[in-house]
Amino acid sequence: DYQMNVNCRQLMVDFVNQSVLQMSSQDVESDRYERTEFAESLGALNFQWQRLTQDLNRKILDLEMLLESWTEYERSVKSLASWLEMQRDRLSKDREACSHTAIGKALTNCQELRESLKVKEMELETLRQTVPQVVESCVPETPTSVTQKLDELQDSWRQLDTEVSQLQLTLTCRQQLWGTYQDSCEQINRNILKARYTLEHCTPLYSSLESAKVQLESLQVMTFSQ
Repeated sequence: DYQMNVNCRQLMVDFVNQSVLQMSSQDVESDRYERTEFAESLGALNFQWQRLTQDLNRKILDLEMLLESWTEYERSVKSLASWLEMQRDRLSKDREACSHTAIGKALTNCQELRESLKVKEMELETLRQTVPQVVESCVPETPTSVTQKLDELQDSWRQLDTEVSQLQLTLTCRQQLWGTYQDSCEQINRNILKARYTLEHCTPLYSSLESAKVQLESLQVMTFSQ
């Protein structure tokens, strides 16, 4: 609005300057002293007007740069907040991992997330360093609200980092249990195969009591050894 008002005033200044140039030599000569005084006043007015327009253009440029900085800052803050929320949802799904394959994939996701969190921590620190630049022309209350938003993001970052660490421990325990389960299953399968092999190759029973006792003892030994 102020620039529009200045543009309108510029038309008036141009009109006055153009009117002076169109004065005849006879008019100038008849009122020489008066015209000289008027020319000096007009020159001073043009000089002040030029300074005003220069100051206005400089201020507009500064405001445009400040607006660009604010826009980029707010975009980065919103992007970081959205990323943290998205990773929190992703982490909730990884908590449900139960199968051996799903647990392994979830652990990989956690490790990748830990690396990404380190990068986001640096981005957050960069944002904090830009605060003095974007608030240098703002009211005193603004820096507090800006840093408060960054503090909230910092708290969200710490909370997510803690959740990732805790989930990694939980998933590691699950993975160890799966390892124990698989080892037990393999041992049971080996024992079954061994028992099956022994039964297939055991000596047929004889009609004598002594042979039956020998056969029974052989099977008992095999059972206890498993």
